[in-house]
Amino acid sequence: MTREELWNIVNRWKGTENRPDHVWSLWQWSGLMPENAQIVEVGGCALGSAVCLASQLRGNSRVISIEQAWLPQPPGEGPTASDVYEVPLSEARQHAIDAKMQDRILLYPGTSISFLRANQHLPENAFDLVYIDGAHTYDWVWEDCKILKHLKIGGIALFDDWIPDVTRAALDYFKSTAPGWMQVHNQFHRAFQKVDFRYPGPGGILSS
Repeated sequence: MTREELWNIVNRWKGTENRPDHVWSLWQWSGLMPENAQIVEVGGCALGSAVCLASQLRGNSRVISIEQAWLPQPPGEGPTASDVYEVPLSEARQHAIDAKMQDRILLYPGTSISFLRANQHLPENAFDLVYIDGAHTYDWVWEDCKILKHLKIGGIALFDDWIPDVTRAALDYFKSTAPGWMQVHNQFHRAFQKVDFRYPGPGGILSS
């Protein structure tokens, strides 16, 4: 899908309308993904971002979209999400159908917390890219970052809205974990590559 074709689809939807830089950035990252890539999106946006991330995928690639926008936060599930879009799940599913990506996108209604609880045997190398765009509070970003444990070495952690609470939580999380992180892009979406500083092979700090 060309970026113009993508724009003509998502510019009609709440959350992605009138945001060309957001759409182009995710379209570009989609094009950089390997064949059979596995991507997880944490956030909402009525599948608009998920469609952008899926727009250039190849083979058996898919996007898992953890859509937390429409569920109340039960006690014990962590901080309350406040800055989310209120769009019915049926409308989000229709967006995937309109973009002809219903077979490429898996909608998971819930939070990163409930997703990880439901997938306790998820391997540590499950994902090629993790896109974090949930509630932009320190506590929620910290919780969402826990899914980065399942990002492959060489994979990309991508953040929307690099505002103070998001920045502080992400950098604090990176400092607390191994093997290591390297910033690779700092324009519209802030991106970090998961690297292993111990060796120069694929995914290591010396890999191209």
